[in-house]
Order: sequence, then structure tokens, then C-alpha cells
Amino acid sequence: MTVREVALRVLYSFETEDADVRETLKVLLRQSSLDIRDRALATELVYGIVRQRGRIDWVLQQFVRRFDGLTPWIRNILRLGGYQILMLDQIPNTAATYESVELAKRFGHPGTVRLTNGVLRNLIRNQEVISFPNKEKEPVAHLSMVYSYPSWIV
Repeated sequence: MTVREVALRVLYSFETEDADVRETLKVLLRQSSLDIRDRALATELVYGIVRQRGRIDWVLQQFVRRFDGLTPWIRNILRLGGYQILMLDQIPNTAATYESVELAKRFGHPGTVRLTNGVLRNLIRNQEVISFPNKEKEPVAHLSMVYSYPSWIV
């Protein structure tokens, strides 16, 4: 299993089965043959996406019309790619896109492979102009999306 496949399987279990992220990650890391650096990356990907899921989903919904209508596999593949592009400077955007497309080939169909490639490339090109709710008119929604907190906490 690759680093990103471990992360994908944890995120999928979390979304579809409400599985415990920490336990699922621990089990999959134990089953994998990843070295210590790859284990650290898998852990960062999982916890980072869980932490920033609201923000990542907000951004991805600007590039995918029916994001919620996608399969959980493809939604989480897009989250993986989106998180790496938006939050992890040390991973080249091309690598994040390539690895996400490879996952889409395994867990999707040709249409979702093209969708994954197109969405992530579009995100790379347009990440400087991503819009969030207006800070002045909708301060709660703005803070909720920018910092990925539920609006009831903000």
C-alpha cells in the first residue's frame, strides 16, 4: 500500500463507517511496509484532512458542481489532492495531482480519472482567486470556512 492509499482508506472508513481515525490509521500503518517518513506523511495527510475538511470541501465545491454526489472514494481522493495543493508546500502540485489521478484509476472509472485530473489542475491554476464568504457581511461563515470550524463554534 502506498502512503496515499493508506490515507485514502482511513478517510474512506471515517466517512462511510464512522470509524475511529486513530485506530484505523494505526492498523493500516502496521499492515503496510511504509518507512518512517512515509508513515509520518500518511499521518499528516489523514489528520490534516480531518482537521481542514470544511475548508477543503468549500474550496473543492467551487470546482465540482455536485461534490456531495461523488462516491466517497473520489471525494476523498480529491480531498487528498486538494490538501496537498493548498496546505503542503513541500509536495509539488504536479506530484499531488499525479498521485491522486493514480488513486482515481484504482478506485474510480475513466470519467472520475478525468474529473480528478481536471479539478486538481484547475485548483492549481486558480488557487489564488478562491473565494470565501464575505468577511464583513458573513463573518461567522467566513471564519467557519477559512479556519474549518463548525459555525456553532465560531
